[in-house]
Amino acid sequence: MMNGGGSNMSNNYTLTNAEEYQNAQALAAKALDIFNNELKPMKPGTDSAVSISNSENGLIKLNDSIKGKASPMDVMMVVHTQVHPNLLEAFKIPLKSGA
Repeated sequence: MMNGGGSNMSNNYTLTNAEEYQNAQALAAKALDIFNNELKPMKPGTDSAVSISNSENGLIKLNDSIKGKASPMDVMMVVHTQVHPNLLEAFKIPLKSGA
């Protein structure tokens, strides 16, 4: 999607595939939309309120990172440190052990 070495962006990344970038934008927006319209109203329990709020903040940051053309590593960090773990916690989704 993006590659290092560009000089026209402050983050030193240039867009290498516009279609993939647009897909990423659309998927991140859809994830936030699904969260707001389908998951958030479920309100699984008051003990999950912080994780739900953190999940929402993570999805917003994911959208902002993609719109801002953050580095792939920065986008990945948002997903793996803010979105994924908080969704698991908020909705009590167990991790499957072994593959």
